[in-house]
Amino acid sequence: MAANIQFRAHGLQASRRYAGPGYYNVYLSNVPGVGFRWNAKWRWRENQSGSSQYLVGSGKSSVKLRWVKGDVYKQSMWLEIIKIGDIQSGTLAGNGLVNVAFNCVGICKSQGWTVYTSGKSAVTVQLRVPTCSVSRSQISVPLGRTSNMTFSGVGSTSKAVPFKINLSCSGGDAGASIGAYVSFIDVNNVANQGSTLSLSAGSTASGVGVQILKGATVLGYGSGSVNRWWAGNISAGVSSYDIPLTARYVQTASRVTPGTVRGMATLTMSYR
Repeated sequence: MAANIQFRAHGLQASRRYAGPGYYNVYLSNVPGVGFRWNAKWRWRENQSGSSQYLVGSGKSSVKLRWVKGDVYKQSMWLEIIKIGDIQSGTLAGNGLVNVAFNCVGICKSQGWTVYTSGKSAVTVQLRVPTCSVSRSQISVPLGRTSNMTFSGVGSTSKAVPFKINLSCSGGDAGASIGAYVSFIDVNNVANQGSTLSLSAGSTASGVGVQILKGATVLGYGSGSVNRWWAGNISAGVSSYDIPLTARYVQTASRVTPGTVRGMATLTMSYR
């Protein structure tokens, strides 16, 4: 008797299908840069070495397989892991079950179906990603002299002064990358979760504070994940990575008293 093998590949949603060049029938995994593809090899009386086919959703084997009662042929399925972009750190989770049903009415069980389950793919991908550290333990940002005429009311600001956080990086597998995240804690007020750095001891000015910006975004302060922000992805092979920032004065009260302004923040880096 000749029949097709029916298969149902649960977890292979069309919305998760990889649309980039170079590979076909590939689906996105939970790890950025890693895709996967189910492959099967069907065997039957005239082709015991097998014929390969990619499994996409649910369907039939690409050829009809001929069996005679009593035949036993091993049908194989396996998961291919495919690099489709820059890889970030992570663990590749199981991607659903593949149920394979042999449509062999008259030879198999009374309902005409014998169902085999391949089981959940328990593949763990351990990626070696770059490691980084801040190049300088202290970063001073002189904001210079600013006339109090610069300020026109609460929330007005001075001209921003650029500075950068430099990271020294090494290691990692080719094509791997890691996400860098930054948070600032106000040393003089660790409970501060706002966007203005309070003044340190020794400051003689009043009515002003300090803001730190990434591009046009004013950054906030806080410990842990509070006001933590993404600085970028760092690829393997990059030995030095700059995070460009700016700092400026901001008016915080209706009256600005001239004097010196000092602020201090602790920088915390985290990586994923």
